[in-house]
Amino acid sequence: MTDLYISQAQNLNTLQIGTGAQADYARSVTFLFAVCALVVLMLISFLSLSAYSLINKDSNPVKTALKALLLNLPGFIVLYAACVCVFIVVERSFAVFKLNAVQAMVLNQDYFDWSFAFIALRIYLLCAFINAIFVLGALIFKCLSMPDKNA
Repeated sequence: MTDLYISQAQNLNTLQIGTGAQADYARSVTFLFAVCALVVLMLISFLSLSAYSLINKDSNPVKTALKALLLNLPGFIVLYAACVCVFIVVERSFAVFKLNAVQAMVLNQDYFDWSFAFIALRIYLLCAFINAIFVLGALIFKCLSMPDKNA
């Protein structure tokens, strides 16, 4: 994937900002990122459910965690999809700001580097989604309870 992009980019003798080859490369990297993120989120979910299963002192925590994951898969899928979509929006926004900064560098104009703000945003969002996974696991194993509507 990267080799194909590099070979295409070397054949062009123009400034490489927003070319078709870059768009194709970005789409393939985004897809790969989404698949890897889903695998990591499923692993985190399984590990958190296993931990809650161990807290409940189940005889077979792996089996209990797999059962809990499969029974609650629709909720986890919604959470995973939201996470991947939010991160794709953040990464595309960062790419736009970065391309504007590179263009400003080439044209010797002033620009603002948003890198640290986006690093902080990524860390915050990652922590929020991991917390959501743990809260969902706690609700599944009844370590937390939903508030009573009559209270």
